[in-house]
Amino acid sequence: MDGNDYWIWNAINAINPRLLIFETQDIIPSDKSLTIKYQEDFDCWSKIGHEQDYRSVSLLAMQKLCKERGYRMIGAHRHGFNVFFLRQDEGIDIFREVTIEEVHNNYWTRWGQTHRWPLVKDMPWQEV
Repeated sequence: MDGNDYWIWNAINAINPRLLIFETQDIIPSDKSLTIKYQEDFDCWSKIGHEQDYRSVSLLAMQKLCKERGYRMIGAHRHGFNVFFLRQDEGIDIFREVTIEEVHNNYWTRWGQTHRWPLVKDMPWQEV
C-alpha cells in the first residue's frame, strides 16, 4: 500500500487473521507514533526524491494499533520494515514478543533514520 496502511487496518473489523504482515516506515525513529494523514488517492511514488519517504506508518504506531486489536509483534525481515504480528491466542509458546529496538537494530534502519528521516521529519505526519 505504501501509504494508508495504518488507516486501512484501523478500519477493517470484519476479519481477525492469525498473522499480519505490515510494511512500516522504518526511517521514523523508534519513539515516534506517526502516520501519514489519510488521503484516499495517496501515491508516494508520484512524489519526487526524498518526498517519497513521506509514506506509511512508524513501527511504534503500528505496534500500538495491533496491541489494541489483540496482536503481538513477533519479528521482521532483516531490514526492519516488513513486520510480523501474531494474534495473542496463537503460538504463545513458540513466538515471543519482540521489541521495536530489536526490529530496528539493523544497518538499513539506522542509516535511514540518520540520513533519510531528517529530510521528511517536518512533513505533515499525524501523531496517533
